[in-house]
Amino acid sequence: MPGQPHPAGSPCTIALGRGGSYGAFLENSGPQFVWNALYRRTALLGLRFNERCSYGLEDFVFNAAAYRRVGKAVYIPQVVYRHFESAQSTSCAHTAQALLGRIRALEPWMEAEFHAAQRWCGPEELQAVWKDRRAQAVTFLMHQLRDAHAPGVLRRKAWRTLRAALAPYPGSLLDTLHDAGHNKKQTMALLLYQMRLQKLYDLLPVREEQL
Repeated sequence: MPGQPHPAGSPCTIALGRGGSYGAFLENSGPQFVWNALYRRTALLGLRFNERCSYGLEDFVFNAAAYRRVGKAVYIPQVVYRHFESAQSTSCAHTAQALLGRIRALEPWMEAEFHAAQRWCGPEELQAVWKDRRAQAVTFLMHQLRDAHAPGVLRRKAWRTLRAALAPYPGSLLDTLHDAGHNKKQTMALLLYQMRLQKLYDLLPVREEQL
C-alpha cells in the first residue's frame, strides 16, 4: 500500500567549514530513510547497518552514522521515484516483536543522532538541534506504542529504555517544551513524557488539526 507522503522541504546544502545549518537540513530533508537517498560509494566504506536496530529504525541510525563521516550533504525536493510499502513491511509492523526491536534500537539511535549533531553544529546550534532530536524520539515512541496498542509491560520497558538512552547527553525535556509550541501534538507528547503520563497520549486524536 502507498505510504503517507512527506511534505517536500526547500533545497539546501551543508558542507563542513563552508556553512549551512545542520538543523535546517534535517528539517527540510524529513525522515532519514535510506531509500530516498544517494550516497558516494567512498562514504560508505566500512559503514554497516547496526544489527541491534530493526523494524524501521535501522535507516535512522545508518544515516546519522553516515553524517558523522561525510563532509557534505545536499537535499533536493524533486521526486525522482516513488516508494511503496506493503502492509507486511517490517517498518509497518505493530507486533510485540517489532516493538521490542524498536526499543532495542533507541540507545544506538540516540547515540548516533547526538554525535552526528555534535560533528556538524557549533555549541549554540547543537543545543537547538539536540532538543529537536530528543523531541522527535519522544513523539516517535508515543506514536509507536499507541498504534500498536502496546501492553503496560512493553510501555514501561520502552520509556525506561528511552530515559536511559537520553541520560548521557545534555539538556532536559523542560526546555524543549518552550520551543515546541508550534506543534501541538509534540508539545502534548513532551508534557506527558515529563509528567510520566505517556499513556494519556492514546486519547489524543490522530490528526493534529482535530486538537
